[in-house]
Amino acid sequence: MNSRSNDEVAQAISEWIDELNDLEDGALMIVEGKKDVIAMTRLGIRLEMVTLNLGLSVIDLVESIAQSRGPFSERDACSLLVIMTDWDRKGGKLARSLKEACLGAGLACDMEFRRRLAILTGRWIRDVESLPGLISSLHLEGPISAGM
Repeated sequence: MNSRSNDEVAQAISEWIDELNDLEDGALMIVEGKKDVIAMTRLGIRLEMVTLNLGLSVIDLVESIAQSRGPFSERDACSLLVIMTDWDRKGGKLARSLKEACLGAGLACDMEFRRRLAILTGRWIRDVESLPGLISSLHLEGPISAGM
């Protein structure tokens, strides 16, 4: 079993945040709800974020983003949609639906950031909103095991 120290996991998450913040200006992150936006903002994520709960179906939401219409008419064209749903069963289904909608709308999407975060944190948490608490606890607890 691989064992990672708290500092190593925290450092990997910090690098993940830096990579997200280095994405081009046209990138947009999609999360499940407002608590996820708050959590990502607390972590220092600077990407523009949108929640799934805008009253639109997944397909309509993605098409609106891709075509800069509806709630996105004031926004420049989206170059990349970063899918950041929770890594539980519901979040997985939503991620797949979003990916399919992006393919249908001709919009580039990224699920790699979500996958990497799930690998880093999946033993302790299963949702985006728990990230700030996990990072705080990483600095307080002893060594942790990864790869379970």
